[in-house]
Amino acid sequence: QTVPEELQNGGGFGYVVAFRPFGTISWMQTVVASPDASRYVFRNESLPPFSPYEVKVGVYNNKGEGSFSPVTVVYSAEEEPTRAPTTVLARSLSASDVEVSWAPPWENQHKGRIQGYEVRCWRHDEKEENAKRIRTVGNQTSTKVSNLRGNALYHLAVRAYNTAGTGPSSAAVNVTTKKPR
Repeated sequence: QTVPEELQNGGGFGYVVAFRPFGTISWMQTVVASPDASRYVFRNESLPPFSPYEVKVGVYNNKGEGSFSPVTVVYSAEEEPTRAPTTVLARSLSASDVEVSWAPPWENQHKGRIQGYEVRCWRHDEKEENAKRIRTVGNQTSTKVSNLRGNALYHLAVRAYNTAGTGPSSAAVNVTTKKPR
């Protein structure tokens, strides 16, 4: 958060951002000269994705440097999931509802974390691009798909997602909704 102007106490106010790979000794520092700045982006293409860094932010003005914030751990950018969920199963609950479940993908967790799953559902006589999409949050590995047509064949597929994007799709599974009463 930026420091309010009344607390900057003099001209030449700015921030010092110090960071280091987690577990190392030496701090790298950079100066952010704008008093309104609320972020700094460190770019380095050789950084492994989702690497932990220790970060602290200090302040300065024309009279010198102030104290630093407590150290916090942040992570470099994630890569989108590279593997699809497995063991996708679907079962008809009624004429309009099906339940789909899956197992999380075997994922290299050093590249990112899964934030949830996207379930796509489309009727056999429809195009996959027009699929109904349901997003889950967290480690939930099943969901209900509602408002479907009775006695109809549906295809369902599941993909994991995170802040970087959506990963590859599982193989589609088929389910036929129950006949309406």
